[in-house]
Amino acid sequence: MKENLLEINTGKDYFSQISEKNQGRRIGNLESLLGRVRDRAVKKRMHLLEKSCPEKEGDRT
Repeated sequence: MKENLLEINTGKDYFSQISEKNQGRRIGNLESLLGRVRDRAVKKRMHLLEKSCPEKEGDRT
C-alpha cells in the first residue's frame, strides 16, 4: 500500500526513489574524495615549491 501511495504522489515507484537517493549519496562521497585528493595535491605542490625556492635570510625564524 505504501508503495502505491508513493507512486501516486510522485509518479515514480519505490525502488527508483531508493536508487536516486543512493546515487546522490555516491556522488556526494565522490565529491568529498575529490576534495581530499585536491587538498593533498595542493599541499604537496606547496611543499615542493617551498623546498625548491631558496629561503631568504629574513624568512627564517
